[in-house]
Amino acid sequence: MEGRGWLAKSGAINYMEGHMSKSYVGYIGVNAVGKDGGIRVVKADGDTGALELVQHVENFDAPCYFAIMRDRGIVVSARSNPDAPSPRRGMISTLRIGSSGTLEPIGSTPAACERPPCHTCVSPDGRFAYSAHYVEGQCSVYRIGDSGEPWGPIQVITHRGKGPHIQQVGPRVHYATFTPDGEYVCFVDLGLDVIHVCKPDENGVLSEVKDVPVVKGAGSRHMVFSNNGGYCWVLSEMNCLITAFAYNNGEFTQLETISSLDESLVKNKKSGSAIRVSPDGSMLLAGNRFVNTIGVFNINLDGSLTRTADIPCVFPRDLNFLPNGKFLYVCGQDVDCVETFSVDYEAKTLRPTGDIMNVPMPTCIDFLK
Repeated sequence: MEGRGWLAKSGAINYMEGHMSKSYVGYIGVNAVGKDGGIRVVKADGDTGALELVQHVENFDAPCYFAIMRDRGIVVSARSNPDAPSPRRGMISTLRIGSSGTLEPIGSTPAACERPPCHTCVSPDGRFAYSAHYVEGQCSVYRIGDSGEPWGPIQVITHRGKGPHIQQVGPRVHYATFTPDGEYVCFVDLGLDVIHVCKPDENGVLSEVKDVPVVKGAGSRHMVFSNNGGYCWVLSEMNCLITAFAYNNGEFTQLETISSLDESLVKNKKSGSAIRVSPDGSMLLAGNRFVNTIGVFNINLDGSLTRTADIPCVFPRDLNFLPNGKFLYVCGQDVDCVETFSVDYEAKTLRPTGDIMNVPMPTCIDFLK
């Protein structure tokens, strides 16, 4: 009962009890082309966490990451088009969400660069999409029309420079997200170890505001904000480090940097991947590839983290919570599956349910809320 009291105080019990006994629609992106490509639409059981395939959106190559515009009922996908006649083989595509959660393609526009964009986010009003281009080190902006069709790019920002690590030969923009207040777009640059903070105007066009430094030579990759918007954490890929920041009105104040894993588990190689906050806001999770663990952390009141577990898992390219907070799904890109874990909020840990869905090269998973 002591643990339940902590949960009730934290809000986890109330959150979970309000989101039980229902199913959820989810979308799985893959890094595959041809017959193995395409978004998988799944149904997740809210009580058991089990996944069931509902739809395979075919002829939709390598939708590696996407953003869900829930208010407009549209999914925006960063993807590749290997059959494109021009050198620009990347695309931004949109799909309409049907009444049952299934998807129907709306349209596509060539991306700004020769290689496909690796990540995308959408503006709070659903009018613009912002994409990160890893190889070219660029950020691009696209308009989403009234009918959901994408067009553009309407702007491309190119970065210059390199980092101290031998792999950091140039800018490598890996992730895009809005700040919780909706005022700024943050682009995480693995090659330069900075967060490019940009301000969009009413037409979606970005002005570069500042570069927030992370850890030099660590390869900053993904970031996530706290549920109250007052903190954020950046996961670095090459050194598996988590850097905490306080956030307020466009200002980032660095607080601490810790390892995303138990270093005694590292044999030859390590690589940070994705970072998420639990729906109730009490836990932070970080994926560690090659070591193949998920680092589980308690989020303290001051934004600092306390590691509570290192959970073995399949090769974790991405991970995400079911909206009711009861289950976590891990995309094992190199082992072609999505693995399910139950979330133990009292012990601050994860437990495998034994449910594994076979999916070729899964790279991301998200759910309708």
